[in-house]
Amino acid sequence: PDDPRAKATFELLKKIGSSSTETVAGLVKDLDEAVGQGHIAFAFRLRDLHAERVKVSHILINSPEGSTMVQKNQAREKAEGIRKRLLGGEDFFDVARKDSDDAESAVRGGDLGFMLRDWMEDSFTEAAFALPVGEISQPIPTSFGYHLIRVQEKKAREPMNYEKLEADIKQFLMNLDFQSELLRLVKRLRSKATIEVKLPAE
Repeated sequence: PDDPRAKATFELLKKIGSSSTETVAGLVKDLDEAVGQGHIAFAFRLRDLHAERVKVSHILINSPEGSTMVQKNQAREKAEGIRKRLLGGEDFFDVARKDSDDAESAVRGGDLGFMLRDWMEDSFTEAAFALPVGEISQPIPTSFGYHLIRVQEKKAREPMNYEKLEADIKQFLMNLDFQSELLRLVKRLRSKATIEVKLPAE
């Protein structure tokens, strides 16, 4: 049977997800503050999972802001050299592990996971979303240096579907109810508690 509360929550989550940050607070103003924050966090997570996104790997050659023109040229030339090696058949995963200056993603073979359009600098984002799956970009400049980007997978934007999300929404509401009950219990216990302050004997 249809669950009216889950359905209403789904509609609210959809509204929150499609609203600007400024108007979101107004949508949850009638809810308890913690409950409202929970709705906002869950709605944004669902929005991200349904947005257009690409799964990317990259190799970074450092040339941070403040680098000289010579350093920038050297970084770009190094990136171009690595790209030639990749086009010549070297494995992207292995090359990223050995040659990428992004230590955090290098251990994963350059894997950055799925990214949304507004997560990185414009030059990186435009290249990542325009690149066909499996191809390697030219060196892309950002404030970090030069990136060689490879797209592993693309996902188009998809509308939120109640039937697919029903179980997750019911679980979310169950968790909220449990937290609210816990808070009520703590408040009750506190109101009944007698606090004795025992000072040490002189």
